[in-house]
Amino acid sequence: MSSVSAAHATLQAFEKRDKREGSVPKKSGGRRANENFEKRKRSLLRKCNETVELYDADLYIAVRRKGKCTVYSSCFVSSWPPRQEDMETYYPVPIVMTPEDFRRETTD
Repeated sequence: MSSVSAAHATLQAFEKRDKREGSVPKKSGGRRANENFEKRKRSLLRKCNETVELYDADLYIAVRRKGKCTVYSSCFVSSWPPRQEDMETYYPVPIVMTPEDFRRETTD
C-alpha cells in the first residue's frame, strides 16, 4: 500500500469515527471569523430594528467588510440619511462618535 493510499485510508477511518461519535469537523480560522462576523452583524441589525420600533427613532447604519456592504435604514426618504453639510446646521449639534470614544470609556 502506498503512503498516499494509507493516508487516505487513515483519513476515512477518522471520518467514520467522527460520524459515529457525533463530532463536528473543525472549521478553519477564516471561516469561523466570517461566521462570527455574520452573527454579530445580524445581532447589531436586530438591535437597530428594536431601537427603531421601541423608541420611534430614525436609524441608518452601514457595515462594510472585505468589500461587501450591508445597509440598514429605518426610513426611505431622500433626506435620510442626512448629508454632512445638513448635519452641521442641526441644533443641538450631533454627537459624532468614533472607536476612540469607546476605548476611553474602558480606561476611565
